Amino acid sequence: VLIMVVAYIVARVLRDLIIAGLTKSGLDEKLSDQLAEVEGREEQLPVSKMLGDAVYWLVFLLFLPAALGALQLTGLLEPVTSMFETVIGYLPNIVSAAVILFVGWFVARLVQRILTNLSATAGIDRLGDRLGVQKALGKNRLSDLIGIIAKVLIILPVAIAALEALRLESITRPASQMWNMILGALPSIFAASLVVAVSYFIGRLVADLVTNLLSSAGFDNILVKLGLAKEVDTSGRRAPSNVGGDIVMIAVMLFAFIEASSLLGFDSLAGLTYELMELGGRILLGLAIIALGLYLGRAAADVVRRSQIKNSEFLANSARVAILVLAMAMGLRQMGLANEIIVNAFTLGLGALAVAVALAFGLGAKDTAGEQVREWRRQLREQAPPDGE
Repeated sequence: VLIMVVAYIVARVLRDLIIAGLTKSGLDEKLSDQLAEVEGREEQLPVSKMLGDAVYWLVFLLFLPAALGALQLTGLLEPVTSMFETVIGYLPNIVSAAVILFVGWFVARLVQRILTNLSATAGIDRLGDRLGVQKALGKNRLSDLIGIIAKVLIILPVAIAALEALRLESITRPASQMWNMILGALPSIFAASLVVAVSYFIGRLVADLVTNLLSSAGFDNILVKLGLAKEVDTSGRRAPSNVGGDIVMIAVMLFAFIEASSLLGFDSLAGLTYELMELGGRILLGLAIIALGLYLGRAAADVVRRSQIKNSEFLANSARVAILVLAMAMGLRQMGLANEIIVNAFTLGLGALAVAVALAFGLGAKDTAGEQVREWRRQLREQAPPDGE
């Protein structure tokens, strides 16, 4: 009982000293703020009380073997003594890991704040607003993201070092291998990020240039010229020139994504993206052919209408439909959409048209066709020179 009373007195004194020392030094408030931020709590959890309680019960654990020895309870004393020796032998490892984590966390927070402030001072946040990155980040800023990345890169090796101090090889071995893989991939990640960033700036420059050129060339009225619309809204991003600039931007970023995937070793993803780009290029070319057919068909129809020939309206519509059908067949074939079906349908359509004309001329108008043939024969005889000349 005397031993336990002494243990109680020592535990209370040490707990009060720890709580008072941390409270007066101001470390309690700082550490509590950090812990509340990590756990996502609004209220502060006093770290001094947690450490004081831990020391309080640790003192009882230290005095427990002596109390059991005074009671001569050898059956309980041996396992408790063995446990106590194990805990005391492992205690330096725990202290070392705690010190490593504390120092690493402090350094990581310091570096995070320094990089965040430097990035914000350098205008990274304004650059993020202009590039549209701020919308994707939400409430966070681009400078905050840079600080968080730096903090994570520092915390990871610190956590591995703390685990190594605890001699937990079953955890530290795969963690060390993971960290080595991350360090080995950092140059490729940096190169891929640089490629994407540079390509984004170049893509924006080229896209703006293409948009201005198309707008100056009157490309915004292309839908009106093709007869697809009576009036085009050129405000905002719906103008055809802006759509053309966006297509150029997407193409540049897809090329950058392919190169970045190759640098990171994602060859399958790069190949899949390349095939998608190739398909997109064929589709765009097919649409361009169809658009050209629309323009040529409308132009041919206008020429036929202005000729003032008999049945000009019917002939104009027929010419327009014929050119449009031909352009659609060529465009769909260029897209690679059911090539055999398109070729067979076009061939069968022309063949059916030729057979229909032949039957209509040869059977439906047999007498008229005979008269026309005899008229052609008479004209040929009249044009032929007399015998002997």
